[in-house]
Amino acid sequence: MLTERLERGLAAFATTVLGAERGDWITKLARIRLLEEIRPLGDDFWRRPIFIHIPKTAGSAVLQLPGGISCVFGHRPYRYYERRKPSDLPMPTTFTVVRHPYARLLSAYYYLKGGGNNGLDSVWARRHLHEFSDVNDFVRRGLPRLSIRRFMHFRPQWWYLVDASGHPAVKHVLYHERLSEEWPAFAEAAGLPDSLPRVNVSGGGSRVAELTDSSKLTIARLYRRDFEELGYEA
Repeated sequence: MLTERLERGLAAFATTVLGAERGDWITKLARIRLLEEIRPLGDDFWRRPIFIHIPKTAGSAVLQLPGGISCVFGHRPYRYYERRKPSDLPMPTTFTVVRHPYARLLSAYYYLKGGGNNGLDSVWARRHLHEFSDVNDFVRRGLPRLSIRRFMHFRPQWWYLVDASGHPAVKHVLYHERLSEEWPAFAEAAGLPDSLPRVNVSGGGSRVAELTDSSKLTIARLYRRDFEELGYEA
């Protein structure tokens, strides 16, 4: 089958170019992505609210809810669902959770420094974060690199929320900082449980004081669109 040949080719390429450990995880991820692109999502998928899962914004708690939402494995942007939606069905309501860029970056950094919770994150962290002495060194020397900011945990939040034309498209944007107040009303309207479990906590918000003024300026510059469109203050 074509899919099997593609998978074998991906495995050989990844192992040769990236090494056995990294190649194995990249191959697994590529296989998942490939299957997601060719496997129909089913009509029921398009009858439930779609959750746009931005990394390190309380998304893991939303995914722990018992049914009721649609979300493909990983961190897919709105455009993925826009592209996959059957033409004869309307787009369901979409929602997401966003977070202050300072706190989100800190949460992502310490999550990855701790090894993450899957092989891909662990391998990426060992390759990209070992050279930095602390989070401010990472912001100063690492964050300006596109190779860093293209990794899912450091992509700007707006990237996940725009449609194919580049315009904000997610209907309901909830804020991490006041999620406990915003969630019950949204959940009632969407037919979801009225409380969220607390999982995968990495404490970014409580560590903002670790950032130097210079680091904050760098984050504000690199994530300017997040600050502007999501209404956060630098």
